[in-house]
Amino acid sequence: MVNKPTSIPKNQHGRDKLIEFAFIAFLVIAFVGLTPFAAREALQDIVDTAGEVDILRQVITISISLLIIFSGLRGQSRSLVEIIGIPVLLILAWSAITLFWSPVPWIGLRRLALAGVVIATIFVAVDAMGVGRALHLFAFALLGFVMVSLASGMIVTNAVHQADDFEASVAGAWRGVFAHKNQAGFIAATQIIMAYYFWQIQKNRIWLLAIISGILLVLLSHSKTPFGLLIPAVLAGILLSRLTLHPSRGSLFAVAALLFAFSLIVVGAIVSDDLFALLQNPDSFTGRAEIWMALLSLIHDHLLFGVGYGSLYSVSIYTPLLDYAPSWVLMLTQGHNGYLDIIATLGLAGFSLFIFVFLANPMSRLLQIKRANIHMLGMLYSLLIFVFLHNLLESSFLDKAQIPWVVLLIVFAGVRNLSRCTTSVIK
Repeated sequence: MVNKPTSIPKNQHGRDKLIEFAFIAFLVIAFVGLTPFAAREALQDIVDTAGEVDILRQVITISISLLIIFSGLRGQSRSLVEIIGIPVLLILAWSAITLFWSPVPWIGLRRLALAGVVIATIFVAVDAMGVGRALHLFAFALLGFVMVSLASGMIVTNAVHQADDFEASVAGAWRGVFAHKNQAGFIAATQIIMAYYFWQIQKNRIWLLAIISGILLVLLSHSKTPFGLLIPAVLAGILLSRLTLHPSRGSLFAVAALLFAFSLIVVGAIVSDDLFALLQNPDSFTGRAEIWMALLSLIHDHLLFGVGYGSLYSVSIYTPLLDYAPSWVLMLTQGHNGYLDIIATLGLAGFSLFIFVFLANPMSRLLQIKRANIHMLGMLYSLLIFVFLHNLLESSFLDKAQIPWVVLLIVFAGVRNLSRCTTSVIK
């Protein structure tokens, strides 16, 4: 945690505790909701994912968000705009502009408003707590989610996907307190990453417990995607953090970038034909390929400006995807590829802006840090890479309070906070 003054005013201490409590409450409502062990039904699953019919959940989320925002801004010398940053506001502005040609502008506007509230909440909370405290608190929250999920899997029937689940393929997988086993797997994998680095920093045995429990839930949830991305994300984080703090980092990064680019070209040349054939098979990637081909056709026709923010999924017969795929698209809640979904909804213009703001910008900020705890840097790198890799097979970018998106926002806000610190040494 960033060094703080030894004397803290009583009212500021109370404000800090209030924000920390509200932050945990926000995570519980966003990640778990109000009915953690409710039976899953196809229609209700779509409603929950859209997050627009559960009025009580929305009211509670917004109330907690307003509490965090007003408490965090009280006594601040910087405005909400300065805390969030102009680049992020540009993304929100472009998303709003795309609603002018959206087939469902009012649905898109509601979703964008909720996305804006979530962004403001996380940025203000991390800014008020500081990156070290925010990440520490978040890691403990994840541990709580994982431990409760493991315990409930043994005693609560609906904590495990049942044989009559409308998704037959998930039967027997543990979902714990979450709506789906993929959410449980992502949370568990995120916990493993954070616990690994906190163990390196603190050597506290609780982080070993977190690693073990995280691995157990990932395996029980049968979530292949987060499990497969764990090691690459951690290794990349370790490598990048060491390169960042190396005296000759400029030369080393140049060599690494050239090697990476060369590797992509070689691998692409070798597997291009096989990859195209794989995508042509509707059953590839557990059925995702069929969705991707429909999205690619839509993108071809709406390349520059997209079809409008939040206008593809859970919008009934108004989805533009109906022109490119059979009626099964009405049941989709995501395209299982965050990159394709962003291009399809915001166009190439919005996608370019998104990648610049949420990937190039934080990476650039991290690379410019000269003094920091190497393990904290590694954690931020690993989490950033993990979320971006995860969106190759799942979609969460700019999607209200989706779990991977919230994780990315916490990391992004943490990077901004860290790069502004007068002393960037984190313990």
